[in-house]
Amino acid sequence: MVDPKIVSFYTPDYKPYAEALQASAKTFGLTVHAGLLGSFDSWHAVVMYKPRFILQMLESLERFDESQGVLWVDADACFRAKPDFQILTECDFAATQFRWSLGHPWEMLTGTLFFRNTPRVKDFIQMWSSLTEQNWKHHDTPEQMGLKEAWELNKKEQLPLRYLDLPVTWTWILPEFDNLYSGVPFIVHLQASRTMRK
Repeated sequence: MVDPKIVSFYTPDYKPYAEALQASAKTFGLTVHAGLLGSFDSWHAVVMYKPRFILQMLESLERFDESQGVLWVDADACFRAKPDFQILTECDFAATQFRWSLGHPWEMLTGTLFFRNTPRVKDFIQMWSSLTEQNWKHHDTPEQMGLKEAWELNKKEQLPLRYLDLPVTWTWILPEFDNLYSGVPFIVHLQASRTMRK
């Protein structure tokens, strides 16, 4: 049985969003452990910190238990229903892949992510962090590009991580996905950075 620790972080400007995220999770008996960080120089610096924070949260788990892990959810998201965590049982790492059209490249969305509590997963997150900072710090979505690159490299290893492509209902981007998909989302993402990024 998978019972992930749900984590997030927020800067002072995002406090109302983080509080709304925690309140929405509580409605379904869930707890979001959200850390308040200081201000960053830029929006890029904030999202580039994501892998390091997730790694810290994995390392903070009270016991080493490979049946557990962390579920990252962006602070400007809300729970609309309780996700079925059992779909995470056989994976080490989970994310939603999406492309806007046949002419667009696939994106590995980072609004909702699952990572199992294992040494190999922690090594993978460290690689994600390093690649993001080394290769993608000037890109519009540096943490997405870094994660995609890390995953492409991991797939070439003799024993790659077990990956699950999370359904879009776990990473539902408003308002666009309302027009692209049907169904009831578990977690909706408000994309507040569109108006708040520096």
